[in-house]
Amino acid sequence: MDEGRPDPRERRRRLARALAWSAGHWGDRLLLEAVLRAPETLPVLLAEDDLEP
Repeated sequence: MDEGRPDPRERRRRLARALAWSAGHWGDRLLLEAVLRAPETLPVLLAEDDLEP
């Protein structure tokens, strides 16, 4: 692996943080990271997010 580039998990985390920050939805960064990891889980993740207060 190239020492200069972060691993895929770290790149996903950074992308999720950047997207959440730029959209003004910092609290959704973990949801975004999960969707980037496994896009097919989006419906379940959104349903779970709706249950939180």
